[in-house]
Amino acid sequence: MNRNFAPIPALVFIVSALLGLAGCGDDPAPPIAGSPPNPGSAPGGGVEPIKPPPKPSSPPHQLAPGDPEDYKVDFEVLDQPIAPGDTLHAKITNSGDSTLTYGVCPQIQTEDGQPLIAEPTACIEIAAITGPGESGSVDATVPEDAAPGTYLLVHQVNAEDGTPIDLRAEFEIGD
Repeated sequence: MNRNFAPIPALVFIVSALLGLAGCGDDPAPPIAGSPPNPGSAPGGGVEPIKPPPKPSSPPHQLAPGDPEDYKVDFEVLDQPIAPGDTLHAKITNSGDSTLTYGVCPQIQTEDGQPLIAEPTACIEIAAITGPGESGSVDATVPEDAAPGTYLLVHQVNAEDGTPIDLRAEFEIGD
């Protein structure tokens, strides 16, 4: 027999653990006299449903669009004119003090602001980050049936304070 093993304390520990587990059931413990009721418990021992938080009295505040000049953000389409079916490349230059976040889905519009592609496409809203003094880029594919003319590439970036900044760059689609 191994004399380093103490059977009585080990047995007491195991029995205590088993009794402790046996006491764990679905029924809540009875309330202690004079104590407040358990939160979430209803009279009669049932569970009270959780109530949703109250709705705000007004819609959340949305920031007005910021001016690209105030935030020192430049937006330009590179390598013009663009041919129908080609991919255009645009550069976002952040000369300001705020980090910019943005998706990678700029929109091509006609000069009067109508989208060139009517069907919306899926877009990852926060896919790129451009810090102060850095440049980033976005690409867009010109539809095969686009007529020659002047168009706008429109894109929104967000300053680190959440202010949306609408960017517009004019470009030409050639023959």
